[in-house]
Amino acid sequence: MLCAPTPCRCAPYFAKTHSCVRICPFTGMPTQIEDLKDHRLLAFVTGNGRTRPIAYSSGRREIKLDTRNAVATFTNGEAMIDAAIAGIGIAQTPALYARQALSDGSLIQIFDGRDAGSLPVQIVYPSQQQVATRVRALIDHLVETMTDTWG
Repeated sequence: MLCAPTPCRCAPYFAKTHSCVRICPFTGMPTQIEDLKDHRLLAFVTGNGRTRPIAYSSGRREIKLDTRNAVATFTNGEAMIDAAIAGIGIAQTPALYARQALSDGSLIQIFDGRDAGSLPVQIVYPSQQQVATRVRALIDHLVETMTDTWG
């Protein structure tokens, strides 16, 4: 008999919108979310084969931009960051992926301060009775140390 998996929320990860420094002088820096429609966008493809929209939340309202006509699609966030650094287009990715490129200046963040939302990072494991001591220690460590450091 299989046990139902037990999820454990670890931390949220935050999505941010990034562009290569070289793109904005040619197309202009977007100042509003709607301006992104006039730019080359990169899209993330989910497990079901659909592109994930670029999304922002404003209070209770959520704004989503369709990315089905993106210039390139990716199933890997790091590859998407590499494409943004190369100047192929503007990408919305987890902030964690862009941290190095932002610090070395190869990417800039667009709409700084705008909330692009967050998704929870979860650890899923078999029921408590089947978890080895080492696995339980790892889960506890991740929950304690991964607060909001992914933003």
